[in-house]
Amino acid sequence: MFNFSLPLDPNAETGEWQAQLVIGGKKFVKTLKVEAVKPVRLKTELTFPEKIFASDLNITGQVKTRFLFGQPAANLNYKVDAHLQSIPLKLKDWIGFTFQSPFNKFAPRDISLKTGRLDSNGIASIKRQLTEVTKAPGPVLARIKSRVNEEGGDFQEQTTFSTIYPYPHFVGVKGTFRYNRIRVNEAYKLPVVVVDPEGNAVPNQRIRVRLYLNKQWWWWHYDNRDRKDFTSSNTTYLVSESVQTSGNEPVEYALKPEDYGQHFLEITDLKSGHTTGLFFYVSDWGARPDQEAGDPTANQLELELDREKYEPGDLVTVTFESPAEGMAWLSVEQNTKVLLTEWKPLQGGHTAFTFEVTPEMLPNCYVSISMIQPHGHSENDLPIRMIGIKPVFIEEPESHLDLRLDSPDKLAPGEDFTMRLTSHADQPASYTVAIVDEGLLSLTGFETPQPWQHYFKRLLLAVKTTDNLDEVLG
Repeated sequence: MFNFSLPLDPNAETGEWQAQLVIGGKKFVKTLKVEAVKPVRLKTELTFPEKIFASDLNITGQVKTRFLFGQPAANLNYKVDAHLQSIPLKLKDWIGFTFQSPFNKFAPRDISLKTGRLDSNGIASIKRQLTEVTKAPGPVLARIKSRVNEEGGDFQEQTTFSTIYPYPHFVGVKGTFRYNRIRVNEAYKLPVVVVDPEGNAVPNQRIRVRLYLNKQWWWWHYDNRDRKDFTSSNTTYLVSESVQTSGNEPVEYALKPEDYGQHFLEITDLKSGHTTGLFFYVSDWGARPDQEAGDPTANQLELELDREKYEPGDLVTVTFESPAEGMAWLSVEQNTKVLLTEWKPLQGGHTAFTFEVTPEMLPNCYVSISMIQPHGHSENDLPIRMIGIKPVFIEEPESHLDLRLDSPDKLAPGEDFTMRLTSHADQPASYTVAIVDEGLLSLTGFETPQPWQHYFKRLLLAVKTTDNLDEVLG
């Protein structure tokens, strides 16, 4: 590791400067910002919950401010505001599900949480009821911002975030048709689920399903599908209404439209009051059900690894469900390289591949498996070819350098001090020690860099796999 100290004239122009380093014909460029700033003298800590649930729709927290030399910022004026903005409910276990109604709109807004003076310890407690979010279509993100003013006019701002869940349960539906168009008199099955804010399925909840039809909506109205008067229009008809009960797995709503035109499916959790819904258009030229037209996820093969993380020299075992006849092809890939390939006959029930982790697979690689069944097979209705891809994360323990820095708790201006840097690793290492004014760091919310995460970040897969087996007639 090399250190370059670049002196800067105190009267240098402010703005973006560019440092260039040329090594062996390669040029490395780094942008440096030169600014005239005044370090703040205050440090504020905001203590607010990351998540606020419907059981207690109050935003409760604390503002604590002190001077950087340690003294509490007693009796200073402060104010705390929040910017509220609706966000979609995205859950990794329920990809493709819609958890909000297009009718319920929540306009972004700013609200005041509290204004006043800090106490003698530089602390203020905040508690405010969130009546503004009770009718939001889903979760609401609150950007909480505090401002503490010094007596001389300087101020310090601090920001944090909280996610508000106005409902104890959220109902979601997954459209199993393409382009929001379906065929008249075709049978469809739409999965419906009720979940809590963490994404866990909530069973035994009564769900009301209403299907509306409006024959006056033609193609020139398609850009206005969020019209709030759709269900109340005198040209809208309630086609059907039913009540179902949620389960630990999605329940299926059977849909077979018998009339043409613009439809809206509205689903409401009768206990929590949360509503979701989706539009679709029924005609003779709509898309067939995915079960017949070819679900894009139908040929996806679910792969399972025996561990979450590996080290060089470990054995990786990847398993997948398989029929008794056919072949499987394994390809271990990293970025643009193919590191390993292998063919294997399928085993009834489950088939497994095993390979050894090598250092060239750091920090991660990908396993790609294609399962191919014999042409004309009739023992199952799976596609002739299924494919699955899964990342394999690899970590070398020696890549972590365990460092410990011992230094005085307090430093006085102009006073010499001693610090001690130690490591348990039995190897030479380079290091840097930086001492920076906390008032400067707080201007941009600077966080200590994590070099290991930078140099061993996940690599993307650039190998493209193609075949024409989807075009083979069974």
